[in-house]
Amino acid sequence: MSICGYTIFQRNLRQMFFSSCPFDKLKINLRGKWSSGEKLIMSKARFFSAELGGQVIELGGAEAHHLLNVRRVRIGEEVELFDGKGRKLRGRVSRTGKKAAIIEVLERYAKAPAGLEIVVACALAKGNRWDWLLEKCVELGAGKIWPVIFERSVVKGSGSAEQLSKWNRRCVEAAKQCGQAYLPEISQPRGLKEILEGTKGNWLGLVGALNASAEPILRVLQKANRAGGLVLLVGPEGGLTAQEQRRAEERGYEAVFLGENTLRVETATIGLLAAVRAWMEAKSNIKNQNAK
Repeated sequence: MSICGYTIFQRNLRQMFFSSCPFDKLKINLRGKWSSGEKLIMSKARFFSAELGGQVIELGGAEAHHLLNVRRVRIGEEVELFDGKGRKLRGRVSRTGKKAAIIEVLERYAKAPAGLEIVVACALAKGNRWDWLLEKCVELGAGKIWPVIFERSVVKGSGSAEQLSKWNRRCVEAAKQCGQAYLPEISQPRGLKEILEGTKGNWLGLVGALNASAEPILRVLQKANRAGGLVLLVGPEGGLTAQEQRRAEERGYEAVFLGENTLRVETATIGLLAAVRAWMEAKSNIKNQNAK
């Protein structure tokens, strides 16, 4: 992101989410930091492997194709592997075939989860817009993605194994590109009632609203200090019905102001997620400064 784009992004966050809140007092670092003792190896080609056990890893299928034919990694070159669960390793390509590559493990890493788990529960978007939403959810560290079918939903989704596989593959591609160590768990599309019943317990639920009487997100997030996780609920372009809004509020969901303009699903979802991530990063920075 360019300096100009970064500045505009910060300004938009302030206008949309932090009106009447002390945003300027927060020191926010959206670039992220590695945990203590972890080395930056982002320059190496990254590949996904569900299994990272043993001293030798064999890559096959789509990942081997990417390594051999797209990135054209040669024998002796170093790569990074990740399993989507926080574990990573640095390895060296020792052998290659037409459809497989053997990676010799050199060093292992583990990245701790970044604060509260974030669940994105949103309406499905059409075509490439949904792919884009998945990509940005990975970049911003969503822990789970729950596609929701609302009364006004246009896109329903089949929830087939093929569709879920495609969505998961999109998340893998996004994680490889941005350096994310964790992959979100994606559920089948479900109705709002099932989603609300699945968030019982110590969770703070936020539901996007266009009503100016809704609270600024930063004010609501102060309650997250006592929560075990966050659920971000975003409806379709037509919004939630009055009955759906009431059901969410009865389950303890807090309405947060998204601005006066009608937003597309992906815009509202990623804007809300980015604001939460910025708040979490600010909170972490303040905690680290106080510890010094």
